[in-house]
Amino acid sequence: MLNSTAEELVEAASKLANKYEEDISSAICGQIVSFKNIIVGEIIQQKITKITDIAKFLFMDNNFLTSSLPDICAALLLFLTLPVTSLSAEISFSKLKLIKSYLGSTISQTRLTNLAVLSIECDRSQKLDLDTVIREFMNSRQRRMKPV
Repeated sequence: MLNSTAEELVEAASKLANKYEEDISSAICGQIVSFKNIIVGEIIQQKITKITDIAKFLFMDNNFLTSSLPDICAALLLFLTLPVTSLSAEISFSKLKLIKSYLGSTISQTRLTNLAVLSIECDRSQKLDLDTVIREFMNSRQRRMKPV
């Protein structure tokens, strides 16, 4: 983006608008040039290298820009939500199949879904502090007896 000319950006934005015409309008062509002018200093100053950093800059740090750049926001959201490959979906279904075959049909759909999420997001779930989770669960339930 930094090394691209305004014409190259407009051409690429036009192709993107044509590809995703239901989500992105042709106004993205003007917005992309404005966005480059706004963000070029920040990219150099903060050493932004990832698309997630650009999204954080736009959505969190400078939320007021989202109303001026709606098509840029839509393009970022599309980019961040589209899977790179179908591998993540395949992993999800294989994990679900493993859980279901292990537990059989004795499990409710809600519990199966929750276990699938824990299995798929195992990196995040292993970082959880179980004492805190148990304490929050206990506090969220109204019980007659308080734990000792």
